[in-house]
Amino acid sequence: MRHLSSRLITLPAILILSVLLGFGLLVATRALPSTVIERNIARDINVLEEEGLYPRLAGDTLSNIQDNFTDALILSLAMPVDDMSATEQAAKSAFWEQGDDPIVSLAMRLSLRPTNANNNYFLYWQGHVIIMRILLLLFSYTQIRVLNGVLLGLGSLILCALLWYRLGAKVALALLVSTLPLAPLTIFRSIQFVNTFFLALDGALMVILLFTRFKHTRFDAEVFLVLGIATAYFDFLTTPLITWGIPVLVLCASIIHRDEKDGDRRSASQTALELLRSIVRTALAWISGYVLMWAAKWAIASQVLGSSVFEKALGKLSERTGESMTFTERMAGALKNVALLSSPAMLTDTTWRIPMIVVAALVLIWFVVWLVTRSGFDRMVRALPILLVGLAPYVWYLVVSNHSSIHASFVYRVQWISILALLMFMVLTISTRSLQPKGRHARRTHLCSIGS
Repeated sequence: MRHLSSRLITLPAILILSVLLGFGLLVATRALPSTVIERNIARDINVLEEEGLYPRLAGDTLSNIQDNFTDALILSLAMPVDDMSATEQAAKSAFWEQGDDPIVSLAMRLSLRPTNANNNYFLYWQGHVIIMRILLLLFSYTQIRVLNGVLLGLGSLILCALLWYRLGAKVALALLVSTLPLAPLTIFRSIQFVNTFFLALDGALMVILLFTRFKHTRFDAEVFLVLGIATAYFDFLTTPLITWGIPVLVLCASIIHRDEKDGDRRSASQTALELLRSIVRTALAWISGYVLMWAAKWAIASQVLGSSVFEKALGKLSERTGESMTFTERMAGALKNVALLSSPAMLTDTTWRIPMIVVAALVLIWFVVWLVTRSGFDRMVRALPILLVGLAPYVWYLVVSNHSSIHASFVYRVQWISILALLMFMVLTISTRSLQPKGRHARRTHLCSIGS
């Protein structure tokens, strides 16, 4: 009861402090030297011009599309405008734009040096602008791409090593393999893609470190509230759900590993029930942080603009969710995202079947191994809630249908959650004890009997 009452104080306090800190940082970084920022952007404007808005990498497939369109917008947002205060620019997310091509507009901005802002993204926090302004003091655009690649790779290796050490090689390998269908080499080359992946890795690291320290889920609500807040702040509506899904899967694997180490003190159904409670609790915390942080930005924008923006925000929300779309259209959008897992050069009505066939083959192999190893139903019962987490991306696609269909070229990566959930379920339900050499086991048993 005491823990619940403290959370009623702690959680709102985290949200309020996050809003104040987030807005304060947007205002403060406006004071960074604009000439240095503009000079470093200008160094690589030719790279964007040569590549174009949506270049494809690695085999010219639809799954490997960079988003230079949005990257050019982000670079424009990083440049200060002179005709408004730092507070007003932070509230409005104001920038200068000319025409429909952000790369051409960015080049014009650098050459013409206009002092006014003529466009804005006041519905978004655009927290990534803080990071970009700081990095652009030291690096050019292409150097930031390389830095993102190094940091993402290093973060992934650290997480895999920690999972290997804490939860075993199987879980670490599942995480590593799960990233392969996501076209990882494309992710770090687009500034707008990397934020949610950094947050997902950071969240997973926080979960495994806290759980290892305390052996329970006491701080899960706080961690996932912060992840929801940070996602609303830094993400440009790309793959937000992975900042919940990947850390919660690591949490589930940690709970299962703890209970298996404890032996028979907890039944499989008790473990599964704890997993369900953790999944629901973290989902509610993440959603609360995500939604309330968005709403806080709309409230700030309304105050600065002098009129409410909530009506426009709710209109955009209705548009993104595809309010007028039929269920058939929503399903078509979801299948479009499934199809992109196969890295097709073009989409057809049947492309989505390829990933389905791969999944069916994996399930068949898993079932055969499960039978051969005589792993038992207890392991399956313990891990079953993990599959519920794996369904979350498809709920997202059905709810946020319009956005998921239009931007499937990067939103398909939300299925990282589904891939990891399936692989984790498979490895956690297979026992390797029966695969140990019988001679060694018999010799160990014989020695123990002698010793007794």
